[in-house]
Amino acid sequence: MQPIISPWSFYLAAIANKVVLASSLIALGSVFVSIVCLAHEDEEGIEHKTTIKWFIAGIIAMIIAIIVPDGDTVYKMIAANMVTPDNIDMGKDYIIQCIKEAAAAMK
Repeated sequence: MQPIISPWSFYLAAIANKVVLASSLIALGSVFVSIVCLAHEDEEGIEHKTTIKWFIAGIIAMIIAIIVPDGDTVYKMIAANMVTPDNIDMGKDYIIQCIKEAAAAMK
């Protein structure tokens, strides 16, 4: 029997928060290193290219942190994908059938 919801969905929901946290930390670290490189660029001979590379890495990490949804949002997306008018109608029909069977058993 095939599962209704893929187990991979739960795995992705579990690691989503970790990806956001790691990307945020990388972004903050990159911005800090970029600022330090800019401040000491002339003094210690740090190349301008190094500062730009760190800044670009920080921008990419910020974009990843913004785009990747957190775990709660992933669960909401799974629920929104599973709750369709057809599924609601099937559930309604099943409940009506169970009530009818229970009523018939009580007679």
